[in-house]
Amino acid sequence: MRKLFLNFHHVTFKYGSFPDPLFKDISPHFSSGWSGVVGANGTGKTTLLMLATGLLKPDEGHIDLFQNNLYCPQRTDCIPDGLKELCLLNTKSASIIKTK
Repeated sequence: MRKLFLNFHHVTFKYGSFPDPLFKDISPHFSSGWSGVVGANGTGKTTLLMLATGLLKPDEGHIDLFQNNLYCPQRTDCIPDGLKELCLLNTKSASIIKTK
């Protein structure tokens, strides 16, 4: 069984200008390793990740972070140099970066 490293507990989050919460009473749990967040544009993927890294705070509930979680902004219009090579590397340094 893989160790849990991120737990949301009854999290609610609302942007001040919106009448309804983006997330209401959500409790997802993520284990160690790679996880993907998939969804249509505007459904809250970036907000979820910003909550998961502490860049945003929930209005209700709490989030347990068991490791240093990092938020890396995604730019689909500009693929970073060396990304493909990094993904294919099996070195210790590459593994450390991928783990973060």
